[in-house]
Amino acid sequence: KRPKPLTVGDTQALLEPDETVVSYAVGKKKIIAFILCPTSFQLIELPIQVSELREHIRQFRKGIDEDIEMFDPAITYSLFEKLFKPLLPYIKDIKEIYLSPDHLLYTLPFEALVDKPVNTEAFIAASLNGQSGSADYLGEFRLLHYLVDSYTFSYIPSVSVLRSLRQYEKHGYGHWRKPLIAFADPVFSNPEIEEARIEKVQQVSEKAMTSETKYKMAVLRSATRTNPLHRLKDSAEEAKAICKAVCGNQKDIYLREKASESNVYEANLGSARYILFSTHGLLGGDFSGVAEPTLVLTLLNNPTNLDGFLTMDKVLNLDLNSEMVTLSACNTYGQGDKAGQGEGFAGLTRSFMYAGARSLCITHWSVESRAACDQMIKTFTFMKKFPPAQALRHAKLAMKDSYRVIDEKSKVKMSLSHPFFWAPFVIVGINDTKSIKNDLFHVFVYWV
Repeated sequence: KRPKPLTVGDTQALLEPDETVVSYAVGKKKIIAFILCPTSFQLIELPIQVSELREHIRQFRKGIDEDIEMFDPAITYSLFEKLFKPLLPYIKDIKEIYLSPDHLLYTLPFEALVDKPVNTEAFIAASLNGQSGSADYLGEFRLLHYLVDSYTFSYIPSVSVLRSLRQYEKHGYGHWRKPLIAFADPVFSNPEIEEARIEKVQQVSEKAMTSETKYKMAVLRSATRTNPLHRLKDSAEEAKAICKAVCGNQKDIYLREKASESNVYEANLGSARYILFSTHGLLGGDFSGVAEPTLVLTLLNNPTNLDGFLTMDKVLNLDLNSEMVTLSACNTYGQGDKAGQGEGFAGLTRSFMYAGARSLCITHWSVESRAACDQMIKTFTFMKKFPPAQALRHAKLAMKDSYRVIDEKSKVKMSLSHPFFWAPFVIVGINDTKSIKNDLFHVFVYWV
């Protein structure tokens, strides 16, 4: 609840010989990095201004959110040179890094930073070959070398969180009765409302929604000028596939109208080894109607005291006892300043930890559904041998080296080496091997 400040020595005592903590502090103009290794400590002023960082991240997101063909490797290499390269002399032989971001840096997956100079001529030539069909589409991204090729990252909201996770354990931790509880493919509007939206009919009954839900949906539509809560049909298949991978019980998968806020409270989440929320995520600042980070559940036929929005304050009151909470869902990134600065990202992850989750797996942007399913199944498979962050890294490397046939007739292939497919997933929290040795637990919350 009220963590005490940590000294350098306190932090170093938490670390294994092959671990280090990199903590960033973003000021009004300058950015500082603190590097804490088991036997050393450094403070570095980084060669980048906050205004430049903001523009670089905007360009980075443009190549993800708007047009993946426009993703610029030079931008990610520049971010590497200014945010991470100055650290290299102090982290020699270190491969496991706990990263504590700040402000704008919360919105950046460091694994996607290109850490070797880009051969622009070769990259453009490979891009043109892919667009013409004479080579794999997006195959030019195989030419790039990223930080994920060299390091395993675990993100932490703060260094004090690392201490809490390593020193304190909830009573009954590790004794689970269910492999998985999942919530997927919620109902956001009844067919009459959806048809009316398409046909622009003015008089439509919304009697299935509570007054609070109707108010928040009206604010959301007004702020975004659309209805962003489209149905997530593929999320049900994803939940079923993960359930099969962990030998779960189908009765513990709550789909469509059963993916409700009331069922979240009644499902006894503390008994589950894995928890999955496969639904839309709204970060605080997206619109004024939902000021807190929120998971959107079924919005129809809720009790009068529930609106279907699982907000941060509601998460704080959940009783979890999980080794890892993975928040892997569609991140709307946000319209407001707070969302763009990562405050919602930090707040939601911290609230799940407060509720009893040891770590989380989340996504930075809306993930292509097939890639998300494949990567999560690979991650679960690798977790039989590795702790979560290492398992996710192996899954990323496997996807980065794979391809997909996009035209069966011509056998045209698309490379999945573009960061859009593999880079959004990150692990937040502890990355101990204890979970493998003692067969402990992971919770995955899906931001779709």
